[in-house]
Amino acid sequence: MKTLSKYRTFAKDKVKAYSTCEVVLLDVRTGLVPFTRVVSRERQELKQATDLDLSETMRRAEQASAMDALRAAAEDLVAFIKNVPRKSANLHPTRWSGAPPAAPVWMPLKL
Repeated sequence: MKTLSKYRTFAKDKVKAYSTCEVVLLDVRTGLVPFTRVVSRERQELKQATDLDLSETMRRAEQASAMDALRAAAEDLVAFIKNVPRKSANLHPTRWSGAPPAAPVWMPLKL
């Protein structure tokens, strides 16, 4: 994140913040990376009367640019996941002899 400020004598001070969000989707079963994205956003804010000093304006610009970048990256990730083909869910719990394990183990159903 990078923040720039501009002090003005006869106008309100301006602040511009740049944020970059990197998203990597890792398939832990195969170790493949099917999706990556780098999203950069900038946001410009003017100092408001409620701001005590310019650092509050900077913080507001940083938070807004970071939220914009995160939202855009999340939307891209959701769009990618919606387009991934689905597999049929032919799964069933395995049968155990004796006491069952603490958590059920799922295995593909053999037809």
